[in-house]
Order: sequence, then structure tokens, then C-alpha cells
Amino acid sequence: MTEAYGQRLGERLRVENAPAIVTRALRTADMAVTEIRCDNPLPEMSGSIQQEDAFLVALLLRDFPHHEYWEDGRRAPVCDLRAGEIIFWDLKRDPAGLFDKPHHSLGFYLPRAALDAIADDAHAPRINDLSYGPAAGASVNDVTISNLGSLLRPALSHPDQANRLFVDNVMLALGAHMEACGQCRGRPGVGSRHGRSDARRKFFAPTSRVCRRESATCQ
Repeated sequence: MTEAYGQRLGERLRVENAPAIVTRALRTADMAVTEIRCDNPLPEMSGSIQQEDAFLVALLLRDFPHHEYWEDGRRAPVCDLRAGEIIFWDLKRDPAGLFDKPHHSLGFYLPRAALDAIADDAHAPRINDLSYGPAAGASVNDVTISNLGSLLRPALSHPDQANRLFVDNVMLALGAHMEACGQCRGRPGVGSRHGRSDARRKFFAPTSRVCRRESATCQ
């Protein structure tokens, strides 16, 4: 069972309560959203998350300066993260971060099987992998994901009362947005901090393409 959403994710990110909603709108894979919040963190690293072919997309709800991040044991450049932006964790690469300051985010769990199912349904090529651009662990602006996250925040206050049809459709929209960003075919997608957006600035790349994205302020 995955450790990338709900209370299992909360434990690895050192928070006591991690409300989550899981959608099973796709037959082949679950998607989920988890609210992660800690106002008085201890200065410690996140715990290891079980490796799997999936992505964790975090929508930041609070500024997080001096973000220290590691992948496969290698330290990435230190970045300042801003509320409203997003970061990616590729769960195949043993991501880890130092959570030594108050933090608040929504974590969207998107397994490869879900993204493949969305691509197949749209008769589109499957995305290949996450393209990091100049710095892993950097944040970028994505208005679509920010807006979709805002729709889900009220539901996370009472997950057991959430309208499942509503949540299913919002999560499918998020998955479809990520899949569209992966096609690199010139459609508007993930933009930069400065509000620009084009086919070169995408998070995901088909096998035959190399895509890039702009990073946040990194050292």
C-alpha cells in the first residue's frame, strides 16, 4: 500500500493529522489529496517514502523560505518557496526535505497508472518522466492547480462529508491538466513565476521531447 497520502504521508512529513480524500474514479489507480500542516515543527528531515512510480504534487499554502531538498541522497540547490506555487516529488527518486519551519500545503498523489489511464482515454501519447529544468525542488506557478486546490480545501475540513462526485471530477481535472502539460504541443500549461507559459516550460516530457521549466529563487 502506498505511503504517499493520508496519515502515512503525514507521519513521514512529521505532522500529527493529515486529512485526505481518495478518489477511485479510475478503475486502474487511485488518486488522492492530503492536507499537510505544521505550525510548530521540529527541525528534522522528512521520513523516507516508499518508492513507487508516482508523483506527489504539492500546492504551497504558506511561504517556505530556504527550502532544503534531497533526491537519491543528493542535495538540490536551496530555494525559497512561495504560497500559491507548486513543487514536485518524484517518488521513484527517494525525495526528502528538511521541514524546520511552519509549513502548509496540499499534496496531490498522482500515480503513473492514473496518468496513463487519462492519456489512453484521450487517445494521447503517455508522458514519460518529470523534467526538472535547472533545479529539483524548486517551485513554479500554476494557476490551474492553485484554483483546483482552492476548490478542494473546504472538503478537506470534513473529508467524511465530502461530495465524492465533486471530488472525483476535480481530481480528474487535475490529472488531465498534468497530462495536457506533458504533451508539449504548444497548448497553455505550466507557467513561470513571471506569468509566461509556452510549450518549453512543462513538468512532464514525452519520450521524444526534452522540456524545461523555470525554477524559483535558488542558491
